[in-house]
Amino acid sequence: MKLPIRSPVLVAKQVSSVAVLTNDRFGFGVGSSPWPEDFEITFTDWKTRGKRMDEMIAILRGLLRGEFFSFDGEQY
Repeated sequence: MKLPIRSPVLVAKQVSSVAVLTNDRFGFGVGSSPWPEDFEITFTDWKTRGKRMDEMIAILRGLLRGEFFSFDGEQY
């Protein structure tokens, strides 16, 4: 999934729903889009995609634990 152009909370909900439906037999891979047009169309900053993706992975891991989670980063 092209992670940096999506909402981390929405992605976490989608991933957890698919995991439940498949009895945790679900592999989830993320990457960054090589096309600036993907970022333009979603109104996200191309230049901060790497930092944003790093924070998003941390957010996803925290939310998918199923416990209270708080995050305070540069992008989120």
